[in-house]
Amino acid sequence: MWIRWNCCRAHSWPRGLYLAAAQASQCYVWTDQASGGYTGYSTIIRIIDPSGFSMSLANANRHAELSHRLIEQANYEMHTMGDRVQASDKASGAVAQVVKAIAEDRNWRHSSHNLRRDIIDLVADEFGQPELRHLQAIADQLHENYYEDRLGDPLLNDLLADVTRLIESLWDIRDQGPNPYYNPSPERERTINRLLVSEEEARADDSIDFPPPMPPFNPPGR
Repeated sequence: MWIRWNCCRAHSWPRGLYLAAAQASQCYVWTDQASGGYTGYSTIIRIIDPSGFSMSLANANRHAELSHRLIEQANYEMHTMGDRVQASDKASGAVAQVVKAIAEDRNWRHSSHNLRRDIIDLVADEFGQPELRHLQAIADQLHENYYEDRLGDPLLNDLLADVTRLIESLWDIRDQGPNPYYNPSPERERTINRLLVSEEEARADDSIDFPPPMPPFNPPGR
């Protein structure tokens, strides 16, 4: 069945509407609801059997559940077992898992650290929570500490407390679903489009995940 849907931007669709692929003027989606009311340019979309999105939703739920479990394990490893390395690994993994859950909900790629950094930047901007960008920076520190064990107990305790506090915002964002009023900048729109590219296409063209070239350095008066 084909219908005309207002707004083919996947990040502003209601929860339950999942993008599978976008090719020219045809957006192939699966959906479990058909609520409208969002603005944007029109496109033709194909509605597929609602059971089709169950795998993506199941994956998203699995990642979300792992995130909750891992942050609990991280605090146990640190405060009960005194294991800095395992606490670092579990806490950084908890952040990665909730980002993967958000990405699965929106059919965004999420297989690398760089992609997950992009996703956190997007949702921080989408929901007006710039402090979430610190969460990714902390997760990167903890991931490195898993291999190096260079963070002392006082600093690691503080970083773990920050992750435990900030990750709740990502859980809430995942539960809310996309912000229908979000209007991304052109740069972030390009990031969203990159995330919607299939893994196969991204592997075939490495340049997709690289930022555009820097302009030549030409200061005034030179």
